[in-house]
Amino acid sequence: LLYHFFWHEFCDWYLEFIKPDIKNTQNQVVMFKVLEKFLRAMHPFMPFITEEIWQYVRPGTGSIMVQPWPHIQNQIIDKKTEKQFDIAVNIITAIRNMRSELEIAPTQAIEAVIANASKTGRELLKDISSHIIFLARLSKLDIHEKQQHHASSVTTVAGDSHVSILLEGVIDIEKEKAKIETKIARAQADIRAKENMLSNKAFVERAKPEVVENERVKLSQLKETLTKLQGVKHALQ
Repeated sequence: LLYHFFWHEFCDWYLEFIKPDIKNTQNQVVMFKVLEKFLRAMHPFMPFITEEIWQYVRPGTGSIMVQPWPHIQNQIIDKKTEKQFDIAVNIITAIRNMRSELEIAPTQAIEAVIANASKTGRELLKDISSHIIFLARLSKLDIHEKQQHHASSVTTVAGDSHVSILLEGVIDIEKEKAKIETKIARAQADIRAKENMLSNKAFVERAKPEVVENERVKLSQLKETLTKLQGVKHALQ
């Protein structure tokens, strides 16, 4: 739990969110409080490195070993901000996934459109739009009530929002369709080969159990890849 929070929520996301304004006093205070509380909670599991860092973070306070446990501060718990954070992460992740699947360079700015039927949802999206634009590398972000058809676009769902990225001038749609078709054909062939292998009783009986299990995992991963590719193909229609 501590590892996941610090590595993924704090380092992967929070620090990225505040990069444009990292010298802001409030952001500095939050970074400090999170780090020093995390060190105290983590100390029993990683005593040496947490002690070393503690002496830089809180010099003159003695050993981290004798510091009190972090206490809950109810006044700094903000459910609205947590919800905004989760929604922003989901949408940014959805856009990054679409970019990855279409092999759009992370540095290339693109346009995106988000549709959300809820007025509250749209207001929330507007509040966090600057973070989405920055971390999803967008040149423009529009927020609408209803999903609209956009030529040369690909769409996915993130929570209660439909997220579209506009591809005109970004990629060649016809070439991309052909590329996806090739990947789908390759994935289907690999799946058939794995299924034939795993349906072969001689292989299953003679191979080591861990080898058989590894092949089953590979088959499952291939099927997941095929499903994603088919989704991209459908979105490009």
